Amino acid sequence: MPSSPLKAQVDMSCVQSLYENSRSAIFVNTSLAILAAIVIWLEVGTADVAFWLAANIIANGFRFFIVLRYPKETSDPEEYLKWASFFTIGVAISGMIWGYAAFTFSDPNVPVLDVFMLMCVLGISTGAAPSLHPHFKAYVAFSLPIILPLIANFAMRGGITNTTLAVMGLLFFAMLLLTTRKSNQTLRIALEERFRNEALAHALDHARHEAEKARH
Repeated sequence: MPSSPLKAQVDMSCVQSLYENSRSAIFVNTSLAILAAIVIWLEVGTADVAFWLAANIIANGFRFFIVLRYPKETSDPEEYLKWASFFTIGVAISGMIWGYAAFTFSDPNVPVLDVFMLMCVLGISTGAAPSLHPHFKAYVAFSLPIILPLIANFAMRGGITNTTLAVMGLLFFAMLLLTTRKSNQTLRIALEERFRNEALAHALDHARHEAEKARH
């Protein structure tokens, strides 16, 4: 079923916002990956962290390439939705790479690393909401593979503390999804009102010109 013109306008505006926010988000994501890799290397000294960092940089490079190729001037709604899908794929890959770190590098024998990875995962997922909320699917695609591996890691360890951390992580993730969804809905309602007002103003202006012509 084809989208209404108003919905298409809102979708296009949301995708534009998504891409406008992406360059700084990619820079921050890459910077955090470098800092995380240094901390992990200093704590456990595993060579896997170098491959993880390389994968993270490549994924962010792919995301940046998509941003550079994004056609800002197009007015085709289908084209916008296609680029929204490209963007979502890029952030999903980035999220899976962070999720791998959360699952692999957390070590119950190194409590400080556990705390560090927990802070990284929750911080990145929370920080991504402002830049990804214009396209809720992109936020889910990014945050889901980041948080769930860490939750699974704590759950599989067993014990009261680890189980409690897993439950708290799940509840925190649910809250993030709800608040980000609400932000997305608020943005879409505001855009709908804006486009309706613009259409009304245009119609009134057109009617005024037609009335002036009729008087002459």
